[in-house]
Amino acid sequence: MALPLAGLAGAALATIGIAMLAGVRSGPMPFLLAGVAVAAMCGALVSLVLNLSRNPFAASEAIFWMMGSFTDRSRVHLMLAAPIIAIGSYLLWRLGAAFDAMTLGDEVAETLGHDPGHVRAHVVAGVALTVGAATAVTGIIGFVGLIVPHLVRGYLGARPSHVMAGSAIGGAILVLAADVAVRLMAPYADIRVGVLTATLGAPFFLWLVLRLRRGGAS
Repeated sequence: MALPLAGLAGAALATIGIAMLAGVRSGPMPFLLAGVAVAAMCGALVSLVLNLSRNPFAASEAIFWMMGSFTDRSRVHLMLAAPIIAIGSYLLWRLGAAFDAMTLGDEVAETLGHDPGHVRAHVVAGVALTVGAATAVTGIIGFVGLIVPHLVRGYLGARPSHVMAGSAIGGAILVLAADVAVRLMAPYADIRVGVLTATLGAPFFLWLVLRLRRGGAS
């Protein structure tokens, strides 16, 4: 249990660092820049640990974990992560109306009775709990949060409360489908789920950037 527990502790420290750098009541851009800075620092520390590791098997296990996988995960890991994910999901779920109001601007949200700073603080806590707990158990399974909301938005509209609920279901379906796909395509190659989602997500990200560029040019 040392690995998921250490992952949870690292997620908490990273979240606290981002919140302290950006400020809880600041806008999305400071959070984005602080997240990039903390991610770069964490990546450098991980590279340092791998570089100084004297045990090649430990380094190999760390690299495989970073790829993201459900291999050798049991109900014990589920019982560890599920309560934390449930608490974070509850914090985010109860903010649906506030998310919808904040799409009209902070001033409008305040007139509707929502404190933007309070909402952002709860978002930071909810995301840290849900994503941190899931990543601590499964490793890094990237691009799910990029692909699914854009696909869901085309069917459910742009209201954040609807997109959030649809993304939770769609993300679970995508990860489950990816896990089944890697087991069927290469049952003996041990391809990681995170590798497949990254392979699908990178072209999707490029397509999204090109579409935004065409939209801006028009």
